[in-house]
Amino acid sequence: MTAMDPALEATILDLARQAARFWDIQEDSPRRISYRENAVFAVRLVDGRQAALRLHRPGYMDADSLESEMLWLSVLAGAGVAVARPIPTRQGTTVATLQAANSSRRATLLEWVAGTPLGASRQPLSVRASPSLARGAKGAAVLRSNSSDKTLVKKWDKVL
Repeated sequence: MTAMDPALEATILDLARQAARFWDIQEDSPRRISYRENAVFAVRLVDGRQAALRLHRPGYMDADSLESEMLWLSVLAGAGVAVARPIPTRQGTTVATLQAANSSRRATLLEWVAGTPLGASRQPLSVRASPSLARGAKGAAVLRSNSSDKTLVKKWDKVL
């Protein structure tokens, strides 16, 4: 894992611990596993399950875009595609805003998916037609036809 400025690391860890105010996360559990576009932490929920907490890069995606991403993942999961499902906050939303003394980040929480990160195996990636992709396309069609918020839908039309 890449070394991080100690002050930034302390701020990021403080923000990750604050996520326990929104989700049922054991406050002492955040363990940073990545810091690239987002700061990603492995966390333990109070029921014992592991989850992935993402602290999103400031200024990159607004709350609507993140809600759209979480809706997209939910629809894909509902269509049978093996994706990490969003875990809603206690308030029922999928995005929370965390505040530190000099920093603010949006956060999302996803079910933990065991496996090897893409690219870690050093094997070339290949994309091929599969039943999962067909279910994903069906999920997108459901999203388009059933969403009351058409602004969320139009952002994901670009990937189809």
